[in-house]
Amino acid sequence: MLSPAKQTPTAIMLMTSTLPLLSLLRGLLYDRRGAFIWLGLLSLIYFIHGVGAAVDASERLPAALEILFSLILFGGSLARLKRNPSG
Repeated sequence: MLSPAKQTPTAIMLMTSTLPLLSLLRGLLYDRRGAFIWLGLLSLIYFIHGVGAAVDASERLPAALEILFSLILFGGSLARLKRNPSG
């Protein structure tokens, strides 16, 4: 019987973690307000994942970077929405 892989390959992990961000790319390029709102909401999911991963001692540095980048992403989308609130 085949045993499951003990660790998921890095390429698959990167694809599954960046696909939600890539789905918003077109809206961000065309400066659509809704895309920035969804980007802010999506960044909070990355923040929650980083906080959960920070519990493991071996994952603290990558988790801290994920938390930092998600907060930067959230702040950037919020700043863009405040700069031009009408659209």
